[in-house]
Order: sequence, then structure tokens, then C-alpha cells
Amino acid sequence: MNSKLLKLEPPYNIIYAGGQIGRHIATLLTWEDPEPEELQIPYAASYAVIDQGNKMPAGTLVNDVLLEECRIVCNEDDLRINLCDFAALVKYDFEQPSPIEAGHMWEKLTNLDVEMVFDKIKGTDEEKSDYEVTLYFFGAGGYYKVDSNLANGFCFHAEGNADEVYNQLRYQHDIYVAMFWQHDLRISFVTNDGFDVEHGIVDRLNQLHE
Repeated sequence: MNSKLLKLEPPYNIIYAGGQIGRHIATLLTWEDPEPEELQIPYAASYAVIDQGNKMPAGTLVNDVLLEECRIVCNEDDLRINLCDFAALVKYDFEQPSPIEAGHMWEKLTNLDVEMVFDKIKGTDEEKSDYEVTLYFFGAGGYYKVDSNLANGFCFHAEGNADEVYNQLRYQHDIYVAMFWQHDLRISFVTNDGFDVEHGIVDRLNQLHE
């Protein structure tokens, strides 16, 4: 096995790498030389080396995910991310074997001085604080899967019976509100498919603001 460390130059990309977030400061390339009689292209792989900030030593090798499985959050030239892009990142995190979840992810990003860009109130330069999120319900026999429309700016996901789904969605709602408490964030919910009529999960969630 051969390897080479490719050092990158600032400004660095801020990346999500297998549940870790940091500045992408280098890439470790690894490859195997083929045997003389072999004709195939030798195996090669790339792994991210990151700086997580917050007084943590730079140079963490993320060797449990390939570089192509990482995701760029933003660049040091513009340390901002908008709600929809953050929602897509949260969804990608949900799909990983060991997700770190939105709150922990945002804590890591703020350690790197990343700021959230909120939507603007139509016709003004004032940031929105009230958001309406559409939920889609799937399932039968008392077991449900719920996902949100990421275009609304927030990622919600839950699976289980009615009470489990409600508790998961409420937890995620409370995390978002706590993350952006200085913004006085308010999230309400709607569903267009009529699937939630029996258990009233959406109504129960909306009562959180009453």
C-alpha cells in the first residue's frame, strides 16, 4: 500500500465528513501497485484530513469514509450556509449509520464561525422568523414514516407509531428552536395528504406555540 499526503491551501472548504465537521486542510491518497501481470487499474482511495477548530489540534484523519462521501458546507471565503442547504445536510446526516443530528452539527459549525442565512420577508430586507413546514406521511397499520419538504428550510424525519413520531418531531422542533433562540424562531406544520387526521400529530405539534 502506498500513500501520499496532499496539503491544501486556504481558503479551505468546510466539510461534513462521516459525522465530523471541519476545515478540509489535506487529502490522504492511498493506492496499491498492480502486479506485473495484472492489467487492471490499481485500487486507489482518498480520505479527508480536517481541522475541527475549537482549540482541537488540526490534522484529524477521517479514515472511515471516502472523500467522495463527504459534503461541502461552505468555504472560508464565505462562512455562511442557508436554511435549505443546511436542511439537505441534516437529511444526509440522517441517512448515515451514526448520525450526529442537527443540534450537534450546528454546534460544530459555529465553532468554525459559520453563520446561518435566514430567508427574507418578501419585499423587505428583514429576516423571517416564522416558517411553515410541510410534512409528508407514509405508512399503514399504525406504523408511519414522516419526512418534511426541504424547500421549506428544515429537515424533519420520524418513524414509528403515532406517539413515537410525535415525540421525534417535537424533539427535532425543540432542537431547532434552541439552536436559533436569538432569532426567535417559530415553526408551524401542515400536511397536504390528509394522512394525519386520525392521530392529529400536526395539530399537537402546532399547539407548542399556544
